[in-house]
Amino acid sequence: MKSLEEQVLIFKALSEPLRIELLRIIKSKERVCVCELTEKTGMSQSKLSYHLKMLLDAGLISIHPEGKWNFYSICINSFQKIFACDFISELFLNNS
Repeated sequence: MKSLEEQVLIFKALSEPLRIELLRIIKSKERVCVCELTEKTGMSQSKLSYHLKMLLDAGLISIHPEGKWNFYSICINSFQKIFACDFISELFLNNS
């Protein structure tokens, strides 16, 4: 189980609609380079880099450098852990 700080990072990363959209784009292709993300979102690489770093720090995506390109992919294990978080069950399902 992830520590409270790690859980907070995950939920902060998921709180921005653009980052949700980035996750959808990345998931749809298995792995995506920044150039494709800039094309699909219409955002600059520097602005995207900030949001990708938030997703990386939260462990929701991983980076795979290949030559001069960086490719991003979804970390499925992190999402499985989110759905299995004890604290979510305790927060919403505990009747005490």
